[in-house]
Amino acid sequence: MGARLRTALAALALALSLSGCQAWLHLPQIGLHRPIVVGGQATIDAGNVTQVYPNLLAAHRSTHGSTFHALPALGVGSRFHTTGFKGKPVQEWVVVNRLVTSSHSASLLSGWPLVLQTSLPNGQLLLLFCRPV
Repeated sequence: MGARLRTALAALALALSLSGCQAWLHLPQIGLHRPIVVGGQATIDAGNVTQVYPNLLAAHRSTHGSTFHALPALGVGSRFHTTGFKGKPVQEWVVVNRLVTSSHSASLLSGWPLVLQTSLPNGQLLLLFCRPV
């Protein structure tokens, strides 16, 4: 991460912490900058990026606002950041694994600091497993 970007992120983190704002997910590669809302299926259906579990962020890809419509474009090695998530002013993440599955098993999430989830056609799920940089 360049010095200019670090400075901008630090200023953003300070502004968010001073304003008491909630956590945000920033996926600049796909133009997504959205607040993270804690909840369940109803929150996802309202078009939000939803923290379903401490390590799972989920949103719809093709319905209910299509918040994660471009998430399948992210591959292993893609980097992004969060602000105010898990008590960190700014955290940079990298996608280290992708999985297409039909399983809704919470055991798939075990041991991963962050997983991004969205739906795919035919009842499949896309899971992006992420680690801090």
